[in-house]
Amino acid sequence: MTRFHTLAAWALVALLAWPWAAASRGADAVGARPPGPGAGPVARWLGPVAALAASWEWVRWTTALRRGELARAHTHAARALALDPVSPEGWLTLAQHLVFDRSAAAVEPDLRRRTAFARAGLDVLRQGEARSRDAAGLALIGGDIAVFLAQRARPALLPPAAGGPGHAEPLEGGHAVPLEGDGAEPEAGDLDWPGGRSALFDEARASYTRARDFGHPDAQERLVRSSALR
Repeated sequence: MTRFHTLAAWALVALLAWPWAAASRGADAVGARPPGPGAGPVARWLGPVAALAASWEWVRWTTALRRGELARAHTHAARALALDPVSPEGWLTLAQHLVFDRSAAAVEPDLRRRTAFARAGLDVLRQGEARSRDAAGLALIGGDIAVFLAQRARPALLPPAAGGPGHAEPLEGGHAVPLEGDGAEPEAGDLDWPGGRSALFDEARASYTRARDFGHPDAQERLVRSSALR
C-alpha cells in the first residue's frame, strides 16, 4: 500500500469521522456507535446556527473544487460534516464527489489512486450511517454505488488450475481470465479492487442488509436482486 493510498483512503476518512478538533482520534471507532443522530461538540455548541454554518462550508467547498484546491476543499467538507453530521445530504455529497469525480479515469490516471478514492467514498457513506438521521437511505445508496463500482473493477485472478501455466477459466458471460504464468493482464477495468468484483458485490449485499435492518422499504428487493451477482 502506497503512502498516497493510505492518505487518500484512510487519513481522509479519519478526518471526517469526528469534528475537526478531534480528527486525530482516527477512523477505528467509526460505525461503533448505533446509527442515528450524532451531533458532535461543535454542532451542539452552535445549536441551530450549525446547519447554516455547514451550508456556508459547502459553498466554500464548491469554490475550492472549482479552483482545483483539493486539500482546502476537503478541509471545508470536514468542517461542514462536523457542523451538521445529522444531515445525510452532506455525507452523500462528499461520497459522490469521491466516487464519481475523483475516482474517474478521466480525472485520475493512476489506478491505485482511483481505487483509493472510490474506497474513501464508500467509507464516507458508512460513517454517515453512524451519524446522520437517515442511516437506511445512506446504506441503500452505498449498496447501489458498490454495484456500480463492481462494473468498473477488474475481476480477481483465479488460483492456478490443473491446466497449468497459461490455462484460463471461464467466468460469467463466457469471459476467460488468464491465470498466473502467462503474463497476461486481467480483464480490462479501471479499478483494482482487492478481491475483485465479487468483493464489491458482497459489500453491496452487506449495505442492502443494513438498509433493510434500518427499515428502508426498498432494501429487501435490492438484496434479492443482488443475490445472484458474483
